[in-house]
Amino acid sequence: MKKLSIILSAIAVIAMLFSSCGKYEEGPSFSLATKKARLKGTWELTETKVNGEVIDLADIIGSIGSEVGDSIINLVDQDLGILAATNAITIVTFDKNGNGSFDFSMSILSVLNGDIEWDFANSKEDLNIKLIPKGGAMLEYLQSEEGLGTDIGSIIDIISLIKFQFPILRLTKKDLWLKYDDTLTGSDSRVELKFAKK
Repeated sequence: MKKLSIILSAIAVIAMLFSSCGKYEEGPSFSLATKKARLKGTWELTETKVNGEVIDLADIIGSIGSEVGDSIINLVDQDLGILAATNAITIVTFDKNGNGSFDFSMSILSVLNGDIEWDFANSKEDLNIKLIPKGGAMLEYLQSEEGLGTDIGSIIDIISLIKFQFPILRLTKKDLWLKYDDTLTGSDSRVELKFAKK
């Protein structure tokens, strides 16, 4: 009877472990590493989808208007030979204490960078990220006479108040897939972001 009780207890524990591990739509179904341990590190954005269609982030500068895009690029010395906003790179680093950094770059130009604060939500099914912009050509442009021509501290303060909630689709040691339903802009777009650990 004692052996049967031990066996049933072991089966119950294993069943609880496996049922709590398969939390994300795209996996993994089981991992010995904690979610925080899997998230910690530096990630590079490898794919962005909007409403199921893969987009090139280099097109974002073009989509905000050629005057703004050209002005951002013109903030860099023309001798560098930047002809177009190509090779979009987004890097996000998460530390184990709920902090980190981000850098969105086009070619060799840092468009926007700064710090982040992050935490898990909804039983660790969602990742909350708050951006705290610190620099980059976009901030320089907004401060220039061509942009807003004013101190943008209040804009940074407003951005820093927004905490984006991303449902996690996949979180492994090498993959981080997030989704975001954009309802702020009224577009009702679904954005999916796939990151690979660097």
